[in-house]
Amino acid sequence: MEPAANDRGPWLWLVGLAVAGAHLPAWLFVPLAPIPLGILYFGCFVLVVHEASHDMFVVFRDRQRQKRWNRAFGWAVAVVFATHYGKHWEHGHREHHVRPLEPADPQQHNILVGRPLLVRVLCNLPLECFDDYRDGLNPDALCYIDVAPVKPEKVSAFEVGYRTTLFNSLYVDAGYYYNRYRDFLGFNIGADVELNPANGLIEDLQIYRVSANSDSTVTSQGLSIGLNYYFADYYQLSGNYSWNKLISDVDDPIVPAFNTPEHKFNIGLSGRNITMKLGNLVLRNWGFSINYKWIDEFLFEGSPQFTGIVESYTLLDAQLNYNHKKWHTTFKLGASNLLNSKNFQTYGGPRIGRLAYFSITYDFKKL
Repeated sequence: MEPAANDRGPWLWLVGLAVAGAHLPAWLFVPLAPIPLGILYFGCFVLVVHEASHDMFVVFRDRQRQKRWNRAFGWAVAVVFATHYGKHWEHGHREHHVRPLEPADPQQHNILVGRPLLVRVLCNLPLECFDDYRDGLNPDALCYIDVAPVKPEKVSAFEVGYRTTLFNSLYVDAGYYYNRYRDFLGFNIGADVELNPANGLIEDLQIYRVSANSDSTVTSQGLSIGLNYYFADYYQLSGNYSWNKLISDVDDPIVPAFNTPEHKFNIGLSGRNITMKLGNLVLRNWGFSINYKWIDEFLFEGSPQFTGIVESYTLLDAQLNYNHKKWHTTFKLGASNLLNSKNFQTYGGPRIGRLAYFSITYDFKKL
């Protein structure tokens, strides 16, 4: 038996409190000590019951023994907080992963949950076969896969690019790549299932994500083109587009986790060292930039419960800057996602909104 977590932090807290109790006067220690003690105890409560509800606070080779011990630890801690461990944690916490309360929670799209395990050789059931078995409990529907130890992937790459300046004001940068992979590294998803020999019902289930090499040839290709147009001495109009595509055999069980949108582009306008007149006031050395981005929807493949479509989204970034020549200092004020269009950039991740910033940069000039 070994604990799931090994952290000296709580012990250091306890030692620190004991030392403080020996040196601080009672009128100061008594009202202050319950605060860190309460935080410490509640942290232990969350650690124990959370890991125990996943049967991971203590680990044994015997799964039934592991469940019994984790249940004992969970009840021992939860009862002090007047919490029904079985209802609210052992059952309720697992129910949260299967049927989340929030309608937009990505976990609701996949009821099969599990944790990635570092496994080199594993015989398990592909999920497609397992789903067929669940429909009719037909043993003939079961099939097995043997995941061999991983090997380094090998790639043959071809790249070509072109850069030039046209009409003394238009800069062009274009490129194309083509990659051909052997032993492409991805992962397979399967299930380790314990069946009742009498009726064929599922008694225990563990979902695995196992690193594996592809048996077929995998190719990827893409291109990008960028244009920068300079005009009126101070201004630049820019834009770029990229296309990326991964191609693999449709019968290959490998999950490539490419996680790259096929299409994306951005277009922007910027200026530097601008002089503006506001009545009798002359403002010099100003600059700005504004940039619009569009990202196509794409399949994000993470752990089994975090695999799904990331919807297309757009971003607008903007910045103002001022350079004070005498102070050798540049002031910048800006924001990414200026319009605060909250979006998912990874499946299962948080929605990302506006990020505003202000910076001061000093340039150390040589004497």
